[in-house]
Parts: sequence; C-alpha cells; structure tokens
Amino acid sequence: LWKDQLRQPGVWTEGEKLTQLTKSKEISISPQIYVLLGQLLRRNDHDCEDWLRQGHSLFPDDFWLAYTLASELRRKGRLQESEGFYHAAWAIRPDSPGPLNGLGLVYKLMNDLDRAQQKFELFLKKNPRSFVALNNLGAVAAARGEQDTAIRYYRQALAQQEHSLPLTNLAAELMKKKQFDEAMPLLKQAIILNPKEARAHTNLGKIYSIQGDPEKAIASYRRDIDIDAKLIEAHHNL
Repeated sequence: LWKDQLRQPGVWTEGEKLTQLTKSKEISISPQIYVLLGQLLRRNDHDCEDWLRQGHSLFPDDFWLAYTLASELRRKGRLQESEGFYHAAWAIRPDSPGPLNGLGLVYKLMNDLDRAQQKFELFLKKNPRSFVALNNLGAVAAARGEQDTAIRYYRQALAQQEHSLPLTNLAAELMKKKQFDEAMPLLKQAIILNPKEARAHTNLGKIYSIQGDPEKAIASYRRDIDIDAKLIEAHHNL
C-alpha cells in the first residue's frame, strides 16, 4: 500500500514519504527500500550515497542498488567509481541497456569518445527505438565536431520521441551553422515540454540578442537564473 501511495502525487509530502520509508526499513530490510530512499533523498537535494552504499553492502547482487549508486557517483563527478558500479550492475543483468548508457555517459565525461560511442551503439542495438541512445550518439558526434552527423542523430531521436533534450541539442547544432530561424522554434518547443531546460532558455536568449531584441534576451537569461542561480553563463550574458 505504501509503495502505491509513494507513487501517487499529493498523497504524502516528501517529508512524510521519507518518514514512511525509514519506518519500513526498520520493519523489513529490502533492496527496494534503500533504492527508494536514495531516489527520494536525491530528488530533495540530499546526499543519498551513504544510504545506497549501506544497501549495496547488504545486497551486493541487487541490480538497482548498484545502478542507482553508479548514477549518483556519476552525478558527483566520481567517474572511475561510477564506472565500477555500472560494470557491477551490467554483470548482474547483462541484457539491461541501462548500464550501457551509464557507461557511455561516464566515458563521454572522461572525453573517451570512442568508448562512449561503443557503449551507446550497444545500447541502441538492445533498444533500437531509444531516443536516449540516439541523442547520446548525437552528443558524441557533436563533441567530435561532426555537426552533420550530430544533427542526423538528433533528428532520429526526435522521430522516436519529442523530448526537450534532443530539441535543445539539435537547436544548438543549428545555431553553430547560423540557422537561427530553424533553431528558435525548436528551443521554444523544448521549453514548452520542460520549462526547466536551462540551455534552451540560454540559447533562446542568444538568438534574441543576435536578432536585436535585448528585452526578450534578458527575459530568457533571467529565467535561466531562476532555474539555477549558480549558472555562471546566464549571469555573464546578462
């Protein structure tokens, strides 16, 4: 019952969810409790690594604990540790595409683009309709300066699912080609789908600035800062 209530919006506050999960852990220890606790803590900007490590030490063969811990370490920039836990998750479930994507993201952050591409291609082979895999292959191509290849992958990703990430990435590549009229509606659609897509606001502001509309540019940059006050580029643009 409590697991169903956790997933239903408005039933419990985030604090009540944390209380219920903590009580459940005391009554019955299970891998799922640690995963849900970790996800809840991270969603509320709390450090969840200790919870996940504790759970992993108790249940070293649980896929979701290894995978969630790997993702948390990647988020913190501890890439070698993250790589190890993604490999552990992959060993537990060799058919799961998630660890392949995670490893690709780790290698891209390491600037090891060949290994990143290899993992994303394996991910795509397991899930040929994955917009995530196609978007990430586009990001690898963009990092190599292969604009046309990146654009092709981003368009393929959007053909699978209209999502703010490939919309924003495709717009960024079009901006490099100075195709601002084509990039602008993509950025606007990205913001409709995800109003917190900071890069979409940034790049929309840049287009407005280039087109001589400083008021709209400033408004876009201010939305960036509202999303994340630590965004240095947004402050610089203002």
